[in-house]
This record gives sequence, C-alpha cells and structure tokens, in this order.
Amino acid sequence: MSSRSFFYRRKVLELNDVIHTNKIIVFPLEIKDGIMLQRNPYSWFRRKNYKYHKEWPDDALLANLPIYLEKLEKDHTLVGLGPWVIYSKLENTVVGHIGFHGSVRKEELELGYYICPSFRKCGYIKEAIPLLLNWAKNEGYQTVSAQCDISNIVSQRVLHSFGFMKINQEKDILLFIKEFNK
Repeated sequence: MSSRSFFYRRKVLELNDVIHTNKIIVFPLEIKDGIMLQRNPYSWFRRKNYKYHKEWPDDALLANLPIYLEKLEKDHTLVGLGPWVIYSKLENTVVGHIGFHGSVRKEELELGYYICPSFRKCGYIKEAIPLLLNWAKNEGYQTVSAQCDISNIVSQRVLHSFGFMKINQEKDILLFIKEFNK
C-alpha cells in the first residue's frame, strides 16, 4: 500500500503512521476517496488494489458521505471526524468502517461502526475501537458516546468491553458513554 498524507488540525499524518495493528489498518476517508466511493465503489477498490466485494460501502455510509464531504471541503482540519476505513491486511480488502458522526461538540464525539456481514465475528471491530478511542483521547476529547439497538446484544457487549457505560434508553435505542481519565 502506498503511503498517503492526511492533514489534520494543521499536522500532516502519514497513512502508515495513522493507526494500525498487525491485522488492520484504519484510515480516515479523504475528499477524493469519498467522491470516488459515491460515484463508483468498484473503481475505488481497484485504485487501492483491494479485493472488491459488494458489502461495502453500505447504504448508511453512502447516505452520510455527502454531508461529511461538504464539511471537509469547507474545513480540511475535520479529517478524522467522520468515517475511517477498516482495511484487513489478511483479506486485502475493506471489512467495514468506524468513525465519528452526528453533531460533534467540543470535547465529545459519537462513535459508530459497521462491519460487513461476511467479516463479522472475526475480531475486526475489537481491533478498531481501541485505535479510534486512543486517537480521540490523544486529540483532547474527553467523552465518546455510542448508540445501539436494544436487540443488538453483540454491540452492547463490545461497548461494555471497552469501558462504555449504558446511561440512557430512548425507545429501542441504548445510549452509552465513555469518559477518559483527565
């Protein structure tokens, strides 16, 4: 994979230095990639030399991508405060995405994630969540929230395993929060 630079809050970050483990690389979507994903996901996979599959990007990401890209075009320092691609080194493909969405308040972020059905129960999200939590903490955020459906027992367990506490329930949606030690 070629090295790419991302601009974040006036710092330049090398792709290989952003966040990764032995199993995955997680990188934020930049404007050019987001536009290509909207127009032709297959071309995006080919340009990256990743194996193509139809499970990613999912409909929710494609629906929210224009909003993120519009914000990013106005302010390049927002890289990182949107979707991050989860790339599997073993599979040579994208297995899902993770990122921050919703209204981003100073010192607080909302975490969301999606793993493609054929890559679930492989541990990808358990590798990606701590990477993004560490990134958020290093950027100075104090709190990360997350939501999941009351019937999604797997996500509830995952969130609890990373120190998220259930703080509220609105109909069938559970709200979780994680506060970093100051």
